[in-house]
Amino acid sequence: MSTNYYWWAMYFRPSILKANNITPPETWEQLLGACDTLSKAGITPITIGTKQPWTAAAWFDYIDMRVNGPDFHINLMSLNEKYTDEKVKKVMTTMGQLFDHKCFNTDSAANLWQDAVTPLAQGKAAMYLMGGFITDTWDAIPADTKGYDKADLDFVRFPIIDPKVKIGEDAPTDGYFIAANGANIDGAKKFLAFLGSKEIVQKGVDELGRLPVRVDTDNSKFTDAQKKGIKLIQSADYVAQFYDRDTTPPMAEVGLNAFGGFFADYGKSDIDKMLQTLEAERAQLVADAANAQ
Repeated sequence: MSTNYYWWAMYFRPSILKANNITPPETWEQLLGACDTLSKAGITPITIGTKQPWTAAAWFDYIDMRVNGPDFHINLMSLNEKYTDEKVKKVMTTMGQLFDHKCFNTDSAANLWQDAVTPLAQGKAAMYLMGGFITDTWDAIPADTKGYDKADLDFVRFPIIDPKVKIGEDAPTDGYFIAANGANIDGAKKFLAFLGSKEIVQKGVDELGRLPVRVDTDNSKFTDAQKKGIKLIQSADYVAQFYDRDTTPPMAEVGLNAFGGFFADYGKSDIDKMLQTLEAERAQLVADAANAQ
């Protein structure tokens, strides 16, 4: 039972960008330039916590969609493209440019994604690639935190890398499932119907700031962020879920670990070896699926 969904975007502190004469980056070149300027000013350009490596996978998702297009990305997620393809290597070398321009904090592997919100709130970091649920943590920051301004948070679409490529966006859908061997299937179905009801979905809209999957909710009280978020998604050529939702669980486990390791050990990482490991897993999964038929 699907209930709501949310957008991903490049969140930023408008005051920090303005103070450093930076326009919210709309292109890859602008993003790298912003990293250079902010680093020289002693500000972490982009905060991230990769202790749970799905945050690193978001960067893979977006760069792959911006470099190779959403069709290739989804085919890769469906195990129909090889990880050793030069197109995938280009994704990783493009990602490497972010490290070369000192875009990230160096302690990401020690931090959860919520931890990485703190330097953003304190004004020690300027940007964060994250889902709309970031506001759950942002709004809970103590008001007296030095550098924090609850209203000083905005977002833009992930920067364009190749303007000729279709625009893909991540917009994960949340919902609930019933265990196949549950003790009370009929009761569970009724409960799922309740969770998907207009009343409950409306609460997700009004209280959590999510976007509704129903078309009969009252969206008149949409916040500016919700209006901007739904426009961002509706303007995309393709809407994906997320790396670990779009691919198979075994592939997701290997992929997430690889991307997390890339963030933790950039400079020591062997991209070709990493992609060979990913490809070996993909090929084995494809072979297992064929043998099972």
